[in-house]
Amino acid sequence: MLWRLFHSGRHIERYIHDDAWALVTGASDGIGKALVDELLGRGFNVLIHGRNAAKLERVKEEMLAKHPARQVALVVCDASQVSYGMIEDVVRQVGDRNLTCLVNNLGATERRILPFAKQQWADVEDTTNIGIRFVAQLTRALLPKLVAHQPSVLLNLGSSSQLVHAPFVPVYAATKGFLLTLSQCIDLEMRADGLDVEVLYLDVGEVNTTAHDVGESFIVVSSPSMGKAIVDAVGCGGVFVTPHWHHECVNSVLACLPRRLQDYFVTQSMMPRRLDIVDKKTQ
Repeated sequence: MLWRLFHSGRHIERYIHDDAWALVTGASDGIGKALVDELLGRGFNVLIHGRNAAKLERVKEEMLAKHPARQVALVVCDASQVSYGMIEDVVRQVGDRNLTCLVNNLGATERRILPFAKQQWADVEDTTNIGIRFVAQLTRALLPKLVAHQPSVLLNLGSSSQLVHAPFVPVYAATKGFLLTLSQCIDLEMRADGLDVEVLYLDVGEVNTTAHDVGESFIVVSSPSMGKAIVDAVGCGGVFVTPHWHHECVNSVLACLPRRLQDYFVTQSMMPRRLDIVDKKTQ
């Protein structure tokens, strides 16, 4: 919390050099789209990733109208169908651009929010493909570009579900635990080799998005507010950071509670979203 008192929020500007580009995965809407808007506003050109080309084109047009001095390019692929050829194609699409910022925003909850024993093969497969295989292979393939274009920054968007052990989305929460460990290890590698590549794992709490339209509150922040908080957190000095102060307040309160009470509140908040319960109520 105290880092906010001494942090200007402008450290991201350090990575804007020589016609810099950022790549944001899952940029069609929500936090990803907000991050694209924020990065363009700070001075980056941005590669926007998604699986729906038409949707990405609309985002591109909207962003160029708002930021006419910047450039926007598309990277189209379905992260749930990750393969060697697909990752190599993404690398080719990035080409010789001066990539100084990679934002691993894309993540997928289980397709159906259910107890693990009731989930199906496809629920687990899609979540692990997107949350583990795609992010690991994409980062592996693009990290050499970040090294070549240093100083640069790698932003991995995590989730408070990893911190509080959210039930009914166990695989999703586990992918964020994987992402945290990956971030910490890459950070150590960069520092061990004297490389100027900043690595951040961003603990993201609840955000109001098109896919998660629950209304805004102190706990549920807007996508633009989250996007700004994430970019402002760059250069905070640690690998693990909770970018939005609202979520940090919530985490601090939860941390003061006994574990059993934490588990109770988290479980009760997830219960209304369980598909098996929702379906019974609508029958």
